[in-house]
Amino acid sequence: MIVIMVIIIWSYTVLRYSMYVCVMMSIAPCGPPGQPVVDSVSPNAIALHWDKPRDTGNGKIQGYIVEMKPTAGGDWKEVNLDPVREPEMVVPHLKEGQEYQFRVKAVNEAGPGAPSAATGPVVAEKPAGSMRHVFTLGR
Repeated sequence: MIVIMVIIIWSYTVLRYSMYVCVMMSIAPCGPPGQPVVDSVSPNAIALHWDKPRDTGNGKIQGYIVEMKPTAGGDWKEVNLDPVREPEMVVPHLKEGQEYQFRVKAVNEAGPGAPSAATGPVVAEKPAGSMRHVFTLGR
């Protein structure tokens, strides 16, 4: 939203109008960032990245809040107490075998904005194709 104030000041000494125009821009919450993309998965953590929002609400992005919820149901819960500065994060402390969804909100001077679209279901598990080899020395 742009607010324009026009102030007209009459000067008695010069007998002319002086007009000043002040443009004040208000800050609105950011629009939604891009949908998070899963970079990597482990049994207890998932790494994500996302695109910055197109609409910054006329403010500077101060960071991002990541939210998650179990796919089986439940409410969205914030993962990070303080906004992360970059559009990426590793979400720790997940339960192995649990399926989650993630979304992100950008934060500016007006506070958190609209949430991104959620990821599809993601399972906290060992990456597909990863094997742990145990070698023993024989006699």
